[in-house]
Amino acid sequence: MALTAAPKDKFFPAETGIFAVAAKALDTSDKGQQWSYDMTEQTMSSHLHPGLVLTENESGIPFLYNSKNVNIQKFRFDLNNHHVGNPNTHHILTLAEHELWGDNAENLIFEKHDHGKMQKWEA
Repeated sequence: MALTAAPKDKFFPAETGIFAVAAKALDTSDKGQQWSYDMTEQTMSSHLHPGLVLTENESGIPFLYNSKNVNIQKFRFDLNNHHVGNPNTHHILTLAEHELWGDNAENLIFEKHDHGKMQKWEA
């Protein structure tokens, strides 16, 4: 599974600049699965949508949005434990057990550490 940015705006045909993020089967040719990490800013940027960064909403749902340099856009990689986490909310990226949001088939959520396999990621 790979962290994947949706190609269309979450509210298409509207142009809100918000894009869903989900876990999908790895496809090395998919630009939606290519990311950059800025260690100084602690942000994850999508190669598919330059200028947009991973963001965690108040419900823990990840999405892409313009970088605002706010706490809900700060993430760290724990390479020893294989976690992607937000040091401010103390939430870890988790593969949900079911789809969380309608048509975009979102299946990821940031939530508290539960020591489960659904929270392990490779960078």
